[in-house]
Amino acid sequence: MATTKQALLNDTSVKLMLYMALELSASKWKVALADGQRAASQHTLEGGDVGGLLLLIDRAKKRCGLQGKVRVMS
Repeated sequence: MATTKQALLNDTSVKLMLYMALELSASKWKVALADGQRAASQHTLEGGDVGGLLLLIDRAKKRCGLQGKVRVMS
């Protein structure tokens, strides 16, 4: 897994970034998403809602006008 993670970090074809902050607990997840240009959007999900998290990331990419390969950093 470390090799895959390093390969993703070294992928120079990815120029666009989406920044994500997470506060995780069993009952709820707090999520903040931003591109460094706009104010962060803040959301709360039920704990373990991975599908909801992926949907929030997709919506944030659209809100920020990020298309193509986008690196999500947390």
